[in-house]
Amino acid sequence: MTPAAGKSPPSVDFPSARRALPVQYLTSKPADPALWGWIYTLHLHTPLGRGGRNGARHYTGWASEYGLLDRLLCHRAGHGAAMMAFCASAGIGWHVGALQRGTRTDERKLKQHGAAPRCWTCQAMKGR
Repeated sequence: MTPAAGKSPPSVDFPSARRALPVQYLTSKPADPALWGWIYTLHLHTPLGRGGRNGARHYTGWASEYGLLDRLLCHRAGHGAAMMAFCASAGIGWHVGALQRGTRTDERKLKQHGAAPRCWTCQAMKGR
């Protein structure tokens, strides 16, 4: 989904964020605009599994430049990733825990590391 010529993309309002979201840029913008997008980390309100170190509390995904809102709405409806479909069917809530600009390659690199260090919610709870 791309914006009409001459129009800027719609702004996205995340109710859980009371101030401007800090956006990080992971790589320089690629030459092919189709490769550029959003890397998002979703913070689950209830951990999956047994909790603790064995429980999943985050999901990291990628959306195209203007497809972030559509992708998040798909997750909310239980479509797309199996983990997010399970969360929707089990009634597990979530919110955006981090938002970064980058490519699919950047997303794969981030998935190799834990999500908690970049999740705003986890960092806020850790600082209490």
